[in-house]
Formats: sequence, C-alpha cells, structure tokens
Amino acid sequence: ALAYQVFKNFGATDDMFTIHVNNRATMQLAYQSLGIEDAETITTITRLNDRKDKMEADEYLTKLTEIAGSPELAETIKTMIETTDGGDNQVVTGLKELGIENVILDRSLARGFDYYTGTIFEFKDNHPENTRTILGGGRYDNLTEMFGNEKVSGIGFGLGDVRMLNFLGSHDLLPDNLLQTPDILVIAMDEQQNIDVLKIAQTIRDNGKNVSTNTSNKRVGEIIGRASDVGISAVIVVGEDEVTSQVFTLKNLKTGEEKTGPLTDILVID
Repeated sequence: ALAYQVFKNFGATDDMFTIHVNNRATMQLAYQSLGIEDAETITTITRLNDRKDKMEADEYLTKLTEIAGSPELAETIKTMIETTDGGDNQVVTGLKELGIENVILDRSLARGFDYYTGTIFEFKDNHPENTRTILGGGRYDNLTEMFGNEKVSGIGFGLGDVRMLNFLGSHDLLPDNLLQTPDILVIAMDEQQNIDVLKIAQTIRDNGKNVSTNTSNKRVGEIIGRASDVGISAVIVVGEDEVTSQVFTLKNLKTGEEKTGPLTDILVID
C-alpha cells in the first residue's frame, strides 16, 4: 500500500500500472500437492516460471515438460500458473479492501532471489512501449541470519530510478522541474577539496542558485565539457589556492566569460 501511494503521489492512475503478487511458500505447497517433492525441481520450475513472459509459449511448455517429467504434469502446472484468480491470497484481498483494484495474483512471479520466503510483488507499467517492472520486493524471514545469529523477518522493495523516470515519461507525469539542470557546477581539483566544495555549494544554494558538485577526480577539462553538453550555465573549479584565498573564478560556459572574486560577488550569471 505504501509503494502504491508513491505512484499515486506522482499522479498515476490505476490503469497505468498493475501490481503483481505471489507467495513463494504457497507456491511450494502447491507444487508439493502435485507430487513434486524434490526441492531442486521446485526451484528449477520456479525460475523457469519467472522467465515465462520472456519466452514463446511452445518453448516454455517444452522446457516445463522436461523438468516435470511428463506432458500431463506440465499442462497442470501451466494451467495453475496462468490462473489469476486471487483466491484466498490475503495480500490481494487486503489491497482490494483498501480500494486498490489494479492488483492480480501472478503465480509465475518468483523475483529470482532465493531469500524470499513469503509474499513477493512487482509493479509493472501497462504502457505498450514500456512494459517493464518498475518496483519489486517481498518478504524474507531468514536473510538477516546471514549477518548474525538472530532471525529477523522483514519486507523490503527496490524502486528503479531510471525505470520510474521512464514510467513517468511514458504517461506524461514528469514534473516540469524534476530534471532541472543546475545553474552552477562546483568541481574539486582533488579529494582534499571535497569538503570545501560541499560548503561552497551550500553557500551558492543559500544565494538562490541551483548547484551541483563533482568530486570524482576526473580530468577537469572532461568534467567541464560534460557540464557544457548537459546545459549547465557555469562552473567553479576549487583547488588549494582558492580555498586559501577564498577568491574563486566562475566561468560562464555559454559566453566563455570569467568573473573572479569572493564567492558572493561572482554569483550573478548572465
């Protein structure tokens, strides 16, 4: 529900995306009810089902038959996987009770990672040109045991920033100022100036400018060239001399003009 609200806050409507839900523990019981007891076989089927939408139907059924050992069992599994009725899935039922209708039970969903032990979910874009997973996560009961003695259950999800931008762009939901280009880029000559660069950037922000920083230790010329390419208006290069004297040079990347002086004196960009 929290992840759903993130999408709604961007202005997304339910027809723009679908929430796919499954449960790893429930699926294991389902396979066992079909007589599949071997854990490795269940894992192999699970991983195949996770790639089902990326395969041709005949290829999927052929591979499933090889794993299951008989065409009849493969057909039974395929039918079970393709049934989207939520049944008694508590997450699907609960979301619908909250008024979230764009949710389906997707029994092919596996999320690829073996540490998931219960509910798993993905948010998928419905736009025909961007049918990709934007967000995904699930429940894990034993993951923390890898880093200590105590088992602590939890649930988490990851949101892809690029995929979210693609989703917002596909549905014309990008805010006008989301991708605003900085007015000024402040560049550190080397790592000794990193903290000073951050302080200078804050001063520039306090003077009403949109600012970014670069502390990558790449060649200054390369950084400035990239800044010009993306439309940044001006740069300030900070080295040991600038930090000592508190005198800086602002270079206007559009006109080539330079201004030198105390920081507050050079922050006017034509």
